[in-house]
Amino acid sequence: MNANCSMIKNATVFFFFMILSTAFCTAQKSTGIKSTTEFTVETKAGKENEIKKSFQQFDAKGNVIEEIEFDEFENEKSHVKNEYNSSNQKIKELKLLPNGKADEVTLYEYDEKGNRISKTVTDKDGKVKSKKRFVYEYY
Repeated sequence: MNANCSMIKNATVFFFFMILSTAFCTAQKSTGIKSTTEFTVETKAGKENEIKKSFQQFDAKGNVIEEIEFDEFENEKSHVKNEYNSSNQKIKELKLLPNGKADEVTLYEYDEKGNRISKTVTDKDGKVKSKKRFVYEYY
C-alpha cells in the first residue's frame, strides 16, 4: 500500500470515528418514559382521595414536550408545550390558555457552540413582550 492510500484510509477511519463520536455525544439518554402524572393523595373522613397535580409528556429523547399543572379541583392552572432542535435544545415554549389557545410564545436561539444567545417572549398576536440577548466572552 502506498503512502497516499494509507493516508486516505487513515483519514476515512478518523472521519468515521468523528461522525460516531458526534452522534454519541449529542444523543440524549432516553428513559423510555412517554409521560408521567403526579397525584396527591388526601385522606378525609378516613377515605383516600387522589387529586391530579401535574402531567408531563416526553419525546423519544427524554425532552419534556408538554407540561400541565392542575389546581385542587383538577382544573388546568398552566399548560406549556415545548419544541427542541436536533441538539435537544429548547427552541420554542408555547403557553396555552385553558381553552387550548395560545397565550404566549417564547423563542430561544443558540450560537454554534450551543450557548443560548437570545430569548424572545411574544403575546398571542406576535407582539414582543420582552427580549433578552446573551453575550459570551472566551479566553
